[in-house]
Order: sequence, then C-alpha cells, then structure tokens
Amino acid sequence: MYRSLPSTNGISSSSYEIEVILEKAIYNPGDLLTGEVRLTLYRKLCCELITVQLYGSTRVFFTEKVTKPGALSQTKAYEQENVLINLKSDIWKCPEKEEPKREVSLNDIARMASSTAIRMPTSKSEKQPGIGAGVHSLPFVFQLPESGLHTSFDARNAAGYIRYYILIQALSNGYTVARKKLLFPIVCHQLLNQDQRSFESPILKGSKKVGKYNFH
Repeated sequence: MYRSLPSTNGISSSSYEIEVILEKAIYNPGDLLTGEVRLTLYRKLCCELITVQLYGSTRVFFTEKVTKPGALSQTKAYEQENVLINLKSDIWKCPEKEEPKREVSLNDIARMASSTAIRMPTSKSEKQPGIGAGVHSLPFVFQLPESGLHTSFDARNAAGYIRYYILIQALSNGYTVARKKLLFPIVCHQLLNQDQRSFESPILKGSKKVGKYNFH
C-alpha cells in the first residue's frame, strides 16, 4: 500500500482528515491503478460532489536576466507543459432528497404570524447537502495507457520535472471546500534487447595518465 499523510487543510484543522491510499507504490504503463479515499469527518462536510483526478505532465521552466540599454535588468521566465494524462471521475454525489409537500392551512398561517409563535431553530449545515460525520471509504479505479507516458523525474533545482498525482476535491456550488493531492511514481521499463545502441561496442576517446602509465 502507498498512502498519503492525513490532510487537514481546508475548512478546519479539526473537522476532517483526508487520506489517499494506492494499492502499489510504483506503477507501470498499462497497469490498473486502484485506490481508496478515506474520509474521517468529525462533523458534516457540506459539499455536493467529490471528484478524483489522475493527472500527469512534463514541465520545463527556467529564467534569465534581460538587460536593456538605459533600463534596469529584468528576470524573464519561460515555461512549457505537456499533459501526458488527465482523467477525472466522480466518486461521491449527494443524493437528491424529495421532501414531502405539506399544504399550509389558514390556521398555520395565523399561528406562525402570532408574536408568541415558537419557531425551532435549524442548523444551516443541516439544510445544505453534504456527507455526514464518520469514516467513509470511497474507492476509485483508473486504467493507465500502454504508451505515451514517461518515467517520473523530479530533482531539486532542476529545470523541469515529470510528475503524476491523484487529486481529491470536494465541491460545493462549484467551489473547492476540501482537497488532497498525492504524488506517485510511474516507471517505464526500457528493453535493452530492442535498443540497437545496446549492441554497439563502446568507443573511448582520449587518454588519461595514472602514475607513470598512459591509458588510451
């Protein structure tokens, strides 16, 4: 199992935790990526939809200083991104509730209009759609393509990277109210017996002196 640390960013640090769990730590092209979103809610999470997204891209970025005569030097940024995979799925939808319609009588209108009428307070969150408090497990599945992917790469101070991640989002009225991202690696195996360069003899050029001997 490969999992993320529980996340508490979003609504409140004490109201929920989100954990993304993958079946494997490393995936290859053509694999079936299966996972689970584990929600630990200490109170109702008001949302209408929870989505899971599989995203992968190659990104190159670097900066250079540009100096013009009579002007201060400026830093110019260059960036290019190539999307390798972008799949999205809904893993939870708030069920639609049909409340029974009740006819209001004249007696009800007169009673509620009275200054002595008692109105029971209702919580705002109770009226909003959402998923209730407790521990919820939401499974998801993605099929990785056989081709078109590259081996993950990420290094400090590098001019680019190749990243894949799972993104979980809880949406309410189109706005994200909770989210969690998990980076995971993909490795593309290279068969050396199908690469013509692997059959070529290495060619060394130049010489190096070690002690009193010269190696060519």
